[in-house]
Amino acid sequence: YRFKLGLFALLGHAVVHGPLLGLVLITAIIWADYAMSAVLNNVVLITLILILLLLLSVSRIRLEKPKGYTLQQNDFPELFALLSDMSQCIHAPKIDQVILTSELDVTVIQTPKLGLWDWSHNTLVIGLELLLILSHRQVNAVLVHKLGHYSRKHHGFNNWIYQSRKHWQQLRNTLDRTHGVAPMLLRHFFNWYLPRFNDYSAAIIQVSEYQADALAAKIVHRDCMAKALINREVIGPYVDEIYWSTFFQQADYLPKPPSPWGSLRHYLVNDLSMRSSLKRRLQQRLLAQCDEFDADPSLIDRLAALNVHAELPDPSMISAAEIWFDSKYRRVIHDFDQMWLEINAKRWEERYEYVKQAKTRLKYLRNFSLVKMTDDALWEKAQLEAELGDKDQAILAYRSYQDRFPDHALAAFHLGRYASAAGSNEVLIQMKKALIQADLVIPACQYACEYLTRNHRKQESYWWQQQAERQLVIDHQADVERSELVDSDQIMAYESDDATQTYLAEKLRETGKITKAWIAQKKVQYYPEYPVLVIVVECNRLLVNEMTLIDQLREALYLGCAFFIISKKGPYQTLVKQIIAMDNRLI
Repeated sequence: YRFKLGLFALLGHAVVHGPLLGLVLITAIIWADYAMSAVLNNVVLITLILILLLLLSVSRIRLEKPKGYTLQQNDFPELFALLSDMSQCIHAPKIDQVILTSELDVTVIQTPKLGLWDWSHNTLVIGLELLLILSHRQVNAVLVHKLGHYSRKHHGFNNWIYQSRKHWQQLRNTLDRTHGVAPMLLRHFFNWYLPRFNDYSAAIIQVSEYQADALAAKIVHRDCMAKALINREVIGPYVDEIYWSTFFQQADYLPKPPSPWGSLRHYLVNDLSMRSSLKRRLQQRLLAQCDEFDADPSLIDRLAALNVHAELPDPSMISAAEIWFDSKYRRVIHDFDQMWLEINAKRWEERYEYVKQAKTRLKYLRNFSLVKMTDDALWEKAQLEAELGDKDQAILAYRSYQDRFPDHALAAFHLGRYASAAGSNEVLIQMKKALIQADLVIPACQYACEYLTRNHRKQESYWWQQQAERQLVIDHQADVERSELVDSDQIMAYESDDATQTYLAEKLRETGKITKAWIAQKKVQYYPEYPVLVIVVECNRLLVNEMTLIDQLREALYLGCAFFIISKKGPYQTLVKQIIAMDNRLI
């Protein structure tokens, strides 16, 4: 297996380094035998020119160094000294750059200094969220684990496979944004090669993870590695799901947000109520198993390999961030607060203003009897009471609305939620009514199953599980319809409001590069009320990189539905002809 995997890995390196190796080989032939025949000389010369052109195209591929909040060595000399000592200890490459992100992650990104042939610039990308959750020693264990995958002393073959996977994935992502003959050829190759290489090397990568864990346990301590694994698997997702949504709820009554990152540290240390929830999450994570194609082993297997009992660690009273940044800790937190505000300040202000106006509106609506309200006013009152007001008043309003519209799915769903919280059997009656609305099926089934499980009625929950599974299949098929476009897809004329077409036309004209555009609609089996648009564009190919322009348009457009943008001269010629024949021109 290792021999076959090694050969398969070499195939990737041979394809990437082929032009350079070919250039060296041809040059060697010319110098070794200058007296060869004129015909052979011409063949070699033509081959050499072709290789040089291919090499020139390959040299245009640029894997850019990661960008972000960079920690400078002059500002954090102790941190860089620590990383240098770690690298020397385990014979790993020196870290040249450290970038701090807001994510719960840490990774090493290698980028080439010379074309694609010298992966020697090493960037450590680490998340502030991780540094606030873990202790100093736990982060050290995580760093030794990550750097261990690049060690020149330990587990050479496995590390080579690990690094090859990362390099090919980085290159594949870059090729999507690069144009030319060589990038196109490499893109086609890696579309075929990378999924197969990843699947075939999954077993080695799992072994590599265990080896990196063992190295971290040896250099730091096995307990530190185990606690870091548990905290990342349990506390990290909890913070993403609970803390940030809870933090934003303060916009209901605070005109300006407090420090989001400073509040996170206080929350981790002082919020004792989350401990019981974290323990339940840990038990759930310990039950999760990985399959043979997963690169990461399961948490319980990794802890077993470390010979450590799985239990929730106590919160770190001093975080790694406070140790790493020392006197500059407040400055880093302030900088990240400002970055968060740049993204979220407008949303915060809009929420505050909305709640203020909604409370005024709710106060006004409370002056009227439910019986005398119009249908719209009654529904509005029910929604506002549920969001901002009194639970009992919300239930009364929803019941009054349901009396008028017995088959209203959303009213039934809300009443079912309240019944679930009260432990009432009514939850089953209401959630069954909610099943007529597709987007309510899965949450309705979840509420029903939770209620039945709590009341030891497991047998009855199977029917609800079947409904949820059936809906999941439908949703998956609908997602597939909306994520794929093939030349054989059926097309129909786009039935739209004028506002959408006007918006599209304006956005396309703003580019200044599109001369003509047409729009149509893909026929779909599932949820046809939600259209899937197909937009054909034509631009001046001499002056415009069409693939880049289309990528930019995909990012810039917001249509509230799935859509595809294709080039008039691209691979979808059958679709293009049908759409142009419909003559629904945007510009």
